[in-house]
Amino acid sequence: MQDVSAAPTVDELHSPSAAAVQQQQPAWHRKYGYAALGGVLPSEGAASGSGAASGLLGSLGAPQQQPRIHPRKRFLPGTTYEPQDLNPFAAKPADAQRRSGVTRPSAAEVKQKADYKNVAFLTTWFLSPAGRLLPRKETRLPVQLHRHVSRQVKLARHMGLIAGETRLDKMHLARLREEQLREAQQRALDAGALAAAGGGRARPSELLDFGA
Repeated sequence: MQDVSAAPTVDELHSPSAAAVQQQQPAWHRKYGYAALGGVLPSEGAASGSGAASGLLGSLGAPQQQPRIHPRKRFLPGTTYEPQDLNPFAAKPADAQRRSGVTRPSAAEVKQKADYKNVAFLTTWFLSPAGRLLPRKETRLPVQLHRHVSRQVKLARHMGLIAGETRLDKMHLARLREEQLREAQQRALDAGALAAAGGGRARPSELLDFGA
């Protein structure tokens, strides 16, 4: 692990070894590292400052934009990183590639296939697991086409091709039954322990506590 505070100084960046690194990796800047890949570098004139306005801003301590050394990652002061994290040419991890969105059907394909008889297409792309129509921000369809899909879904429901109740997500029912079964078993164990202790069933008067 390496600390961000251990970054090379400006003198080290301008050393002959830094020049050799720049010859081997053209995308590496002598002063800003790999910031050229992730942002806009300030020009030499802007860096030196021009006019009284820049001097005034400098005296007031205006915030300066920190150059990014990686196009997809942001390293904050005090954080640690691995050496391979600084490689901007490294491939994205497999999990990041899997998180990319699924390619949805185009508007032309939806216009062609969105029919109340095509139940598989409607339920796959436009209905949630609970049987509800997905909003337009998820379908990514124009307004008129989204209304057309909505009408086709309603027509399929009226024709009995899509049943809303049978598509309700009932995954929580299994957990609910398990909890009820555990509660019933616990009550049975408590009753058995009470009977073994000879307490018997408590009378109604014993269930009332008047603070005596």
